[in-house]
Amino acid sequence: MPDLNRYSNYKFERKVMNSFYSKVLTLLCFNIFLIFACSAQDSIIRPTAYTVIGELINGDLLVMLQSERNKIEALQLELEKGDVKYKKKVQKTIEKVKSDRDSFNRAFMQAMTEKYSFSKVYYFYDYDLPELQKSKFIGGRFLTKDLKKGLTRVFSNRSFYILKYSKTNTQSLDAFMLYDKDDNLIPKPFTSLRINNFTTWKNHIFFSDQAEKLDAEYFAKKLQKKYRKIYEYYYKDTFM
Repeated sequence: MPDLNRYSNYKFERKVMNSFYSKVLTLLCFNIFLIFACSAQDSIIRPTAYTVIGELINGDLLVMLQSERNKIEALQLELEKGDVKYKKKVQKTIEKVKSDRDSFNRAFMQAMTEKYSFSKVYYFYDYDLPELQKSKFIGGRFLTKDLKKGLTRVFSNRSFYILKYSKTNTQSLDAFMLYDKDDNLIPKPFTSLRINNFTTWKNHIFFSDQAEKLDAEYFAKKLQKKYRKIYEYYYKDTFM
């Protein structure tokens, strides 16, 4: 007569082992999936960086400058309030905002001319972004060195990328960040360039009379160094 207890124990042990192997197999498949997912992500990022930097060196960098339009319009509404003394104070603030804006923008354009040579550069005000998008970034809304609108891109069929004064995704810090024509943020290694950092802090504390010029030169040199480093990584000895 068969040993029923022994047979029952065998079935139980077999069931336990099958369950164990099933879990191991599931875990193994999951790990393989993660490896392929990470590899796929790398394969997406690397060609993107390779393509972006290759197009940028032969294309255009479109720099979006701060216009401070919202701040100025809000202050102009304040001119309708209060007495003469208050209105004079508001008007003085408006003039200061415009002066600071123009001073930095001119300094930045000059610094880019002197310190940045990686690509051709065009400038436009932030509020003109929607219209430029409609014209595929061809229209005459780009700025002259005197901050006057009227320039158009010479070669409209050239590749271009947009450097925007934006906010980082993680900490919402002010930074220069690179975007494509569809307003997609370009991923690493094109990391953000923080606006407020130790260097700019030092410039405003110790060299307040020329802080804007020093800040502008710092940003221009960092962009040149960053893009050149990326290019040399992908294209080795072909940098001109």
